[in-house]
Amino acid sequence: MPLSGPNTANSLNGGSTRGSEYLCTVENVTADTFASDKDRAKALQATYEAIARLESPWETFSAVTLGFKIIKDVGLMPKWYEKGNIPMTSAQLAELVGNCDPQLLHRFLRLLASNGFLEQTPDEKFKPNRFCIELADPDFNMLTDFHYLICENAYGLMPEYLAERGYKNPTDPHDTVLKKSTGHNGDLWSYMKENPKIGESFNIVQKVSTTMEPAWTDIYPPQNLVHESDPKLPLFVDVGGGIGQDLLNICNMYPEEASRLYLEDLGEVIADADAKSIIPATVNKLEYNFFTPQPIKVQ
Repeated sequence: MPLSGPNTANSLNGGSTRGSEYLCTVENVTADTFASDKDRAKALQATYEAIARLESPWETFSAVTLGFKIIKDVGLMPKWYEKGNIPMTSAQLAELVGNCDPQLLHRFLRLLASNGFLEQTPDEKFKPNRFCIELADPDFNMLTDFHYLICENAYGLMPEYLAERGYKNPTDPHDTVLKKSTGHNGDLWSYMKENPKIGESFNIVQKVSTTMEPAWTDIYPPQNLVHESDPKLPLFVDVGGGIGQDLLNICNMYPEEASRLYLEDLGEVIADADAKSIIPATVNKLEYNFFTPQPIKVQ
């Protein structure tokens, strides 16, 4: 339904206004509405832009940030998933988790519902949407820990960090907001090396982001590059490629080219890639720090 046309003074409850047309349209749109994931992603981006235009500064400021961490820590979503994600009251959900005051849980559920992450039914029950259902997955749930331990703490100190340095553009990799938030004197990579659990969560975040986003080979089809390449030379080098989650896309398309594919990352990440074995053994795996010269050369 087209949204273009002159603005009118009619209310949303009467007349054919752009606002009422918009409401009628979006209420019937789901992820299955679109013919391709590319179209869905374009619509999603347009929706984000619409939200930015519609939200007041207060609404944006008060959006959910730490609510998911609380829900994760009390173990709600996996237990709700075991019950089939059926609509339940806050009292029933509190009984389900067994370690949270029903009134406190009700407040967090209301917060999530007001931001569209849960549906609150007329009979005062709650029902999870697709996003909250994903929180039952251990890997997806790991995003909560990583963002809480690294991102939220660092973002919260960013204004103070920049003010202390006179709002100068940061150039010292050893004097970052990460140092301020953790007390660690090195960079993110050395911090994760000293804290293996956080390093593991980072790898899982990378894996989840890859599996839940459109494959890069769909956005940038590599067929011409592959067919026109010299079969004696390296075909694809994934620098900082984690355990191979992105490289796997082209490997699945061209399994016969596995020996021309290269995965590069820090030693502990490559060891993790070997242990998880999501890519064929014939793919070349190299320990590499991308602050050093690139070892793969193509003349």
